[in-house]
Amino acid sequence: MEVRLITPGEAPASDKRAWDEFVNANEFSTVYHTWAWGEVLGSSFGYRGYYLCFFEGGEMVASIPTIYIRSPISGAGLKSLPMCEYGGPLLGQRPDGHTPELVVEKMLELAHLLGAEYVEVRSPLDPRITKALVEKGFRRLRTYTTFRIDLSKGVKALWRSLNKKVRNAVRKALKSGLEVVEARGKACLRAFYRLSLLVDKRHGSPAHPFRFFEDLSSCMGREKARFLLSLHDGRPVGGILLLRHKNKLYWRAGVMDDRFRHLNPTNLLLWKAIEMGA
Repeated sequence: MEVRLITPGEAPASDKRAWDEFVNANEFSTVYHTWAWGEVLGSSFGYRGYYLCFFEGGEMVASIPTIYIRSPISGAGLKSLPMCEYGGPLLGQRPDGHTPELVVEKMLELAHLLGAEYVEVRSPLDPRITKALVEKGFRRLRTYTTFRIDLSKGVKALWRSLNKKVRNAVRKALKSGLEVVEARGKACLRAFYRLSLLVDKRHGSPAHPFRFFEDLSSCMGREKARFLLSLHDGRPVGGILLLRHKNKLYWRAGVMDDRFRHLNPTNLLLWKAIEMGA
């Protein structure tokens, strides 16, 4: 088996195409496995990606997206992947029986070569990978909860399935004059960013740089990243960032001016996101 190491932002376009073709064909892949997410992390935060590709007979049979990060708080770590909910290796449709173990071993070897003090794999969806990680001594932490909604039922059925209080909140937002628009262009991104700064300040969290939102828009494009704003008398009062991968929408972030919470902008935005996805 041939193993190759490539880096988003430096590798040729042919590597990018091969990577995304493999990711898009994999049932356990997420938007964070795509090449574009690695480019965003590199451009916005200076993180260097180490993407391992495994080939058998010229065909890619496995991949691991990893990012090496040095932090004064948590130390040096190899993460798959940072700043998101999902990551981990992906296996092809017909991998060799030993491939999961080999993939994890190569990831540990890479961590050793880089001088990483720990390896972190976020919510791998493939049970074969989870099994291999546990067998290699990884400790499983159940820290987060994922909420999902099946959008295949159609808009009318989805609306009827909502709790009565939620439907009333959406109606109130509309009666209050709120409207939802897609944020396009730098001025709209700035408006979204200003709202995100309010949320970060409220929570006492460090703020992402504006460049992060710019890079999401430029690297992922409208097909994979959409910013929605709720307006009240033309003023942005709330927003959500949606990421898309194949037939799934991910709610990446929600932002709001707390002075307008009573108008329920987030309820309206989420309903519009559901309508878009359905």
